[in-house]
Amino acid sequence: MLKETGWVNFYLPDICRDRLLHYAGVLGELAVGFAGPESKKKEADFIPVEGADEGFLLYQRQQLLSRERNREDMAIMSQSLQETAGLLKQLATDVFALRPMELHRGRQILKMLKLEGVLAENPCYYPTESGQQGILITLYSQRRMGMRAEEVADMLSVLLGYSLQLSLRSPIYVSEEKHSFLFVPEAPYLMLTGYAKATKEGEQVSGDNLAVLEQERGRVQLLLSDGTGSGGAAGESSGWVLDMMERLLESGYSVESGADMVNRALLYQNNTILHPTLDVCDIDLYRGTCGFYKAGGARSYLKREGRVEEIRQDNLPLGFFEKLGLEVQERRLMDGDYLIMMSDGVTEVLMSGQYGELFESTLEELADQNPQVIAEKLLQLIIRLSGGHICDDMTILVAGIWEKAATA
Repeated sequence: MLKETGWVNFYLPDICRDRLLHYAGVLGELAVGFAGPESKKKEADFIPVEGADEGFLLYQRQQLLSRERNREDMAIMSQSLQETAGLLKQLATDVFALRPMELHRGRQILKMLKLEGVLAENPCYYPTESGQQGILITLYSQRRMGMRAEEVADMLSVLLGYSLQLSLRSPIYVSEEKHSFLFVPEAPYLMLTGYAKATKEGEQVSGDNLAVLEQERGRVQLLLSDGTGSGGAAGESSGWVLDMMERLLESGYSVESGADMVNRALLYQNNTILHPTLDVCDIDLYRGTCGFYKAGGARSYLKREGRVEEIRQDNLPLGFFEKLGLEVQERRLMDGDYLIMMSDGVTEVLMSGQYGELFESTLEELADQNPQVIAEKLLQLIIRLSGGHICDDMTILVAGIWEKAATA
């Protein structure tokens, strides 16, 4: 039987447990990165010297460096705790913002799902940034085979009068066991991506890594990292950067705070050789906006109706300074826009031969709509301009944006 009170607290264990565990895992991995190799610490504890005076001066210097390192470590811990507190606060806000559904509407949903062999309990409204309301509901099946949760999303969409989709955090199937399911409004924009890569001649592994991270509430992040040099070591460092950024962003960190955490981890590993870049495009498919963040990242492009805009930032890669200080360059998106991101291997060819204008004009004239085809054609152009040689790792990532109302 439906009740108008007592629904909210029911969702706390099921909807929050996995996220809290994820936060703990991320902080644990970051702690390992901040600590660095134990052997390096032991070697730095004592340096043999000749002469008491010189030894005393070196001892003072070591003490000073040790205190400075402790101060930096405390700053890292403080930042970690602050970020964690912010995430937990946001999580608590999300939970207690749930609003019980009206009794008549709730009964309609329960009756409709029961006819399909699905039992439902405690439907609640879940506020979203789009202004429309998501639905949080407990579901379990009367049938052994269960039902795909996407089918439930379709039924809810028909009943409520607006399109809903299954949250990425929810189970895919409705089974005999009770689970909480979150259904969120579909974003007005959709996106397709494609990429093309070429590994430096003589190397087996690319130093470039990319990722496309889908978030809740219509948020998508395009991530690209170029490791220092080429080969396995470069690929390992850029891969670690993207892996940690994915984990942090999935946990609720902002791009700026996540990048700052990764930067500090690299800085305090005593690694003076590897300084991977970080290039992020943060896309909001509800608002139709995007933001570019670059830590040593190569130039990017926005292609719109035959015109091309170059987007660049002149700053250093990760691991050089304690404060990264990322700045965002925001752009409004329109139907038919294309976002193009690339690694340094591509821009080096453009700069070395003064091919920038040729590249932009070619991009302007491309009539292809498939992002994968665009990425492949652009990479083929770059390889031709370099005389058929691949002197550095090359990566091109393309995203196409379309408004659903315009494509319907």
